[in-house]
Amino acid sequence: MKRLRKMLPALLILTPLLFSPAAAEEFSASFKGTDIQEFINTVSKNLNKTVIIDPSVRGTITVRSYDMLNEEQYYQFFLSVLDVYGFAVINMNNGVLKVVRAKDAKTSAVPVASAAAPGEGDEVVTRVVPLTNVAARDLAPLLRQPER
Repeated sequence: MKRLRKMLPALLILTPLLFSPAAAEEFSASFKGTDIQEFINTVSKNLNKTVIIDPSVRGTITVRSYDMLNEEQYYQFFLSVLDVYGFAVINMNNGVLKVVRAKDAKTSAVPVASAAAPGEGDEVVTRVVPLTNVAARDLAPLLRQPER
């Protein structure tokens, strides 16, 4: 009993430490002359995401972040890097990420943005805009113009 009384204060102090949530994981983001597919594979492994990479995704990247990034910042960094190099990520309904050329992302099945899920950062989404005061046939030629 005496031994239990001596250990009780230590147990009371250590219990919150033992059962507290783990610290959020942080990532370093430094890639110099790295193959873009290797970059994508590294990020997908770190974020525990399944990624499908279009065969046209090729090249090397050089990027550097001097700060440690939390999971959300790391994902946004990933999206931004791919955007700068001409690629985009399509977040499919099943949670799988698809990496394609940015110009191909426009014609892919991408999630439709809503008030509840507007999309963040460089995420590719489709936004439906209701027309008021203009006919759809008047806008169609503008929407068909090639990207500049």
